[in-house]
Amino acid sequence: MPYLIASLLAVVAALVLIMSRYEADDSLFMSEIDKLGTMFSMVDGYVNTYTNSGRQLRSINFEEMDRLGVLPGNAEVIGSGNNSTLKLNGSDVTWQIIPRVVPRNLLILNLGTTNDNSSYVLLVNFSNNSSLMSKPIFTESFASREFCENRLFGNYDLEKNSYSGNNTKGEFINNGTATNNDGFVECVVYK
Repeated sequence: MPYLIASLLAVVAALVLIMSRYEADDSLFMSEIDKLGTMFSMVDGYVNTYTNSGRQLRSINFEEMDRLGVLPGNAEVIGSGNNSTLKLNGSDVTWQIIPRVVPRNLLILNLGTTNDNSSYVLLVNFSNNSSLMSKPIFTESFASREFCENRLFGNYDLEKNSYSGNNTKGEFINNGTATNNDGFVECVVYK
């Protein structure tokens, strides 16, 4: 009889440990999702401040926003021009913002491309965040639908993962390794 009771207690204790551990992981994951949503709104707020100060979206990048004092003091900007990225204090998520490149046409003539002044493109990289990468397919799908489409009224692409271009003109591309679970989301936001 004591052996049976001890065995039951051991099984119950093991189940409690497993269940509480799983729940803690989910709460950390949900906390990171909430934080990601807040960061989407913050970055869009920085863009609104940038445009409200008389600047144009056709020249937007994080280096320019930092130089103008739009970004908070705890924001770390690495790189220059369109190659610049933003990392907020206490976060493993990296952001890159560039103007949207659109075709420049005159009637039926293709005159190349130009930077659009009514939209911008974000590349969100959360591949270094272990909590978000514990469920990468869900995170990419949820972040793109809930934060990009519903909050910012934008379009998203889960198959872009790098910047191709120079400091003033270029676009996000699939460098051959992009998947829908690699931790990258491209979001095109229209203003």
